[in-house]
Amino acid sequence: MIVGIDGSSLLTAKTGIGIYTDALLCGLGSCPDVTVKIYLPMPFFNPQKRTRSLVGVSNAYPWAEATARTLPTPKMQRWLWGHSDFLPIERALGAVDVYHGTSFVMPPLRTARGVMTIYDLTFMLLPGFHTRETQSFSKAIRRYVERSDCIIAISEQTKRDIVEHLGIPADRIRVTLLAADERYRVIDDRGVIEPVLTKYGIASEYILYAGTLEPRKNVPALVRAFHALKRERHIPHRLVLAGKKGWLYDEIFAEVSTLGLDADVIFTGYVPDEDLPLLYNGASLFVYPSLYEGFGLPPLEAMACGCPVITSDISSLPEVVGDAGVMINPRSCDDLAGAIARVLEDSNLAGIMRAKGLARAATFSWDRCARETVAIYRDVSGK
Repeated sequence: MIVGIDGSSLLTAKTGIGIYTDALLCGLGSCPDVTVKIYLPMPFFNPQKRTRSLVGVSNAYPWAEATARTLPTPKMQRWLWGHSDFLPIERALGAVDVYHGTSFVMPPLRTARGVMTIYDLTFMLLPGFHTRETQSFSKAIRRYVERSDCIIAISEQTKRDIVEHLGIPADRIRVTLLAADERYRVIDDRGVIEPVLTKYGIASEYILYAGTLEPRKNVPALVRAFHALKRERHIPHRLVLAGKKGWLYDEIFAEVSTLGLDADVIFTGYVPDEDLPLLYNGASLFVYPSLYEGFGLPPLEAMACGCPVITSDISSLPEVVGDAGVMINPRSCDDLAGAIARVLEDSNLAGIMRAKGLARAATFSWDRCARETVAIYRDVSGK
């Protein structure tokens, strides 16, 4: 069976989609009867970077064939495929039995069967939290879905949203849950953790958030809750916001400045894979007050590192965290501040949360995700 996979998320610093695509490709590497072709859309300019990217992807997945195709811009490709049936994917990859759209795009297909992963529908459910470009995606996705023989959802919540808002029959949707990578584990050696904390200017106890800085992550509410705790309970902790800038993030920086928290809030920027597990291990608490998640990898990663988790009681997050974390109403700063104070002040509660979190994280598996995905390929292709 020949499978084509969209590798565009591998060309930038990996966040959610890139993590998923990487884990899936690694899983496919252990399937001897599956031949993998990775499609890499790249712009015309900067040919040296294009060559480096192609070599990097080829070296990372030696069992796969990486193919780069140039276009003036990736946006043009999305527009072209979203508005026409021009340039079927076979023109770039040659014959494939299944093409997997892992980046919210499904190109025209000549003979291949299409599988598309949908992570969430926030651009439809929370349009005010997106740029005009992502809001307009609501039209294109309907065309992409029509080309797909099967839709993969990464949680039961996302499946319900697809049925309700895209009108896709439930029997065309399969759920494959994500997992935390093996690098996310308990690390007891402070000698390994301390250099990373020093790298990011962390010299005291801290509360951690990890994720892209964008509106639906609800980071300003976390900043306000943290400010209340500093003012009313005089907690010694700093707040570490780990993640790259996404879009519409100015409110976060403005809130920190307005509340006079510049010395107490650390913005790390993008944190590479090798550093993030150490940040989770060094934290007193992980807080993730997102207003919507298709799955929510960061809370799972934190639990796998033995870090107590506070997160929202909405969307897919209860599916991920179960009873291992403290659930709060993300729109209530009082709820958020109260939960943080309760965990920080009750070491017994924090210990119970650590134990439950480790057990919960162990129930998720990238190997299982890859096996279930290959089973979907076989079903749609008949091979």
